[in-house]
Amino acid sequence: GILVAVMSMEPLRLASPYLGADPSDVRRVMRKASQYALDYKCRRNVEWSIGGHSAGGYAAMTLAHRVKAKKLVIWAAGTIPELLVDLKKRQIDVLAIFGSKDNFAYLTRKSKKNFLTKMPQSRTVLRIIRGANHAGFGCYNPSPPFSEPKFLCLEKQHEITASITANFLKDRR
Repeated sequence: GILVAVMSMEPLRLASPYLGADPSDVRRVMRKASQYALDYKCRRNVEWSIGGHSAGGYAAMTLAHRVKAKKLVIWAAGTIPELLVDLKKRQIDVLAIFGSKDNFAYLTRKSKKNFLTKMPQSRTVLRIIRGANHAGFGCYNPSPPFSEPKFLCLEKQHEITASITANFLKDRR
């Protein structure tokens, strides 16, 4: 199985340099979750991954090497050049999932090239889910600006995203 710890990045995520996730706070959560895993004999050695959706994906990119994560998972993030973090020389496996119908993190040839030049070349997996939109990676209220047309039902997008992510996390490269 996969032990998951979720941190809220609210309420001031966009006002902080780490988009709401200070490295010391992340490390504290990692220590507590690692202790939980040991207490319940889930695993002896805990390997950490970090991830996020949209702005949380940029925060995860920023924090990945600071918290010594082995893997980085980002959903619908990476198309804003000014927010991209250069990880190409880092020893980290990266999974980036985008939606083909995402109006916010739309992957063009140029944004894909910009993204891939900042990621570790042989350690990056890029997946595009056909029909997936930005809001479907989370569970947003369907009011503007997150009222994108749905080409894929929310449950199906969650199922596909979870499957791709779980398989990536379970892979022991």
